[in-house]
Amino acid sequence: MDLRILNLPELRRIYAVSNTPSYLLRHFRREPSVKELADSSTASELYSCATRPASRRTLDGLTTAYACLAALTFKRTPDIERLAKPDDLADLDWGWSVLEAWRRQSKPTTVLHGHGLRKVR
Repeated sequence: MDLRILNLPELRRIYAVSNTPSYLLRHFRREPSVKELADSSTASELYSCATRPASRRTLDGLTTAYACLAALTFKRTPDIERLAKPDDLADLDWGWSVLEAWRRQSKPTTVLHGHGLRKVR
């Protein structure tokens, strides 16, 4: 995983103005470097980066941890659910809240085809 992919100046700006976990997640996911990180990394690598305690000591470390968490949300839901544990993210103030925001935003959609269905009045 190459963290140099991240556009840290832009991500720091987003982090600085974020007032909710949902805002942070939404805007980090829109930043192309976060998607590029997701595409070039495994779910385990991203989660490991997000949960690394030493990374939280600086602004760049915090920004990178949240970027890895946002990148993780591009991965398959079962992979995220298998990895994510509240205790792992306890030291990252919005860590678990970011994943909760992702869960709320990514509700599964079921498509029903009209074969044999009747209209109910």
